[in-house]
Amino acid sequence: MHDISDTISHLSKLCEIIHTTTGLDIALFDTNHQPLLFLSQMNYPFLTHKVYANYKNEVEKHLGHLNHSASYLHPLPEVALIYYDVRVQVTKDLAFYACIGPVLSEIYSEELVLSLAYKLKIDASFTEHFTLFYRSLPYLGKQISNTFWLSYHLLTTLPDVSSIHMITPDTTSTSKVSATRHLPNTSTFIPRSEIQMNYSNELKWRKALARGDLKAAQKAHALLSSNDFLYRTPNNPLRTIKNILFSLNTLSRAAAIDGGADAIEVHKTHELFSIRIENATTVIETTHISEAILPTYCHLVIASHTKNFSPIVAKAIKHLYAHYDAPLTLQSVAKNIHCSEGHLSRTFQKETGKTLGAYLNELRINQALSMLSLKTESISDIALAVGFSSYNKFSIEFKKHTGKSATQYLEDLQT
Repeated sequence: MHDISDTISHLSKLCEIIHTTTGLDIALFDTNHQPLLFLSQMNYPFLTHKVYANYKNEVEKHLGHLNHSASYLHPLPEVALIYYDVRVQVTKDLAFYACIGPVLSEIYSEELVLSLAYKLKIDASFTEHFTLFYRSLPYLGKQISNTFWLSYHLLTTLPDVSSIHMITPDTTSTSKVSATRHLPNTSTFIPRSEIQMNYSNELKWRKALARGDLKAAQKAHALLSSNDFLYRTPNNPLRTIKNILFSLNTLSRAAAIDGGADAIEVHKTHELFSIRIENATTVIETTHISEAILPTYCHLVIASHTKNFSPIVAKAIKHLYAHYDAPLTLQSVAKNIHCSEGHLSRTFQKETGKTLGAYLNELRINQALSMLSLKTESISDIALAVGFSSYNKFSIEFKKHTGKSATQYLEDLQT
């Protein structure tokens, strides 16, 4: 007979570890969504608001009918928040749910809080508390995405926590919880090597998107395996695709913000894609959406780098971003954007303070720096990937822009 009390104690211990190490709120629910544990460092000023009325139904819709561990990035766009829901399958008939968060779906600003307070009709006497609540929340960027991913694997692979000592802010005493190991390892669903490869490729496309590099983002994203999603809704392929697209949309939004894209435009884009994804009724529709997400967010990143330039210079810069990995000359760029070489040369240098060739070399080096930080490709491969005709040319430009060789730069990253 399965010892449910031991499993609850074990999961509670893991929730305590996640809460203590990340500072994020976490709640644990049983199969019927009855609360078992709630760990929080903050007060929720509007939990009774109508936007929460369907929260439990959403969790049930996305995770409730599965027979395996799974997760769902749960957006509440009405309040600019995101939760991370994890279904932990114990036996065929027994599952638990962990809800981690909330975190902000867009970067905090006073304008954001004021607009939400107005929309939610928050009483003026409560505005300060409301503002402090939002100010205390982290934004769903790279660090939080990684935290969610690690939390999922901690909960669903269940390491033996019986010997882990927790020190809470209020005491120096330690406690031990007896451990069970009844929960299945997620490696029964997908190979561990595939999980690691997916994570590496995800980092690649998010970094590529953050620098506006559509080709690299598409290449890395194409290498992602969907096996870790396929088993979650085996009888509903359309829902599987939608879940993948929701994740792609949310992570792309975070990457675009990291790349300097305008937060308001990113937010609008995310909302429109979310609506399109949920309203899609055929696989063909989802394919069109999938093909549009990365280009759209990359465009927003590039737009942030061209917004202060004249149309002709902005066109030239966009062309450089799109084709920096190919042989480019002033002549070829001018021809592509339908401009004379002389006019483009004079206007470009006047507005950017650099020649088009110097701007291109700087762009290529910046792309190389981002790729080097991933430590997944050799320096010579990166030199060619960013468009330099020779390693020698790359080395000269790299040292000119960074003051050190690429080898030294890579060594410094590793120290």
